[in-house]
Amino acid sequence: KRAYECIELETPTDYVKYNEAQRDKIYLQSALNFIVSNPMIFMNLAYQKVKMLMIGWNKRHSFVAILGIIGMLLSWKNKKVLVLVLITFGYIIPFSLIGAWFYRYRYPVEPILLILASGIPILFINMIRMTLFKGIVIKDKA
Repeated sequence: KRAYECIELETPTDYVKYNEAQRDKIYLQSALNFIVSNPMIFMNLAYQKVKMLMIGWNKRHSFVAILGIIGMLLSWKNKKVLVLVLITFGYIIPFSLIGAWFYRYRYPVEPILLILASGIPILFINMIRMTLFKGIVIKDKA
């Protein structure tokens, strides 16, 4: 309700007659003016919105987000994973500009975060395998 009240304070007098494109143009210009005149506030709001999207609803969701970010960092150089990382950022960055007020906004990125998080146990399994079988050569019978 507060957001709508703030919008009404900034509307032109004949706002009701505007179509959607005209309204978008007015609010885009208003948003750009705000960003230019208040960059630190904008960055703080963007941070809070991304934080809300990633870890705002439930401890389980926070856990998946944290593991996904760790998995992202651990496999950053892998070109196959880079595609998933770019898709994830491509989805999250717009939410730094808008508000993801409900959990349903996170649904599309949730499977990708789970895939990225799965890189952590795979990395540990490979580390254990390399440690346990270090120096063992398996000869091919062919």
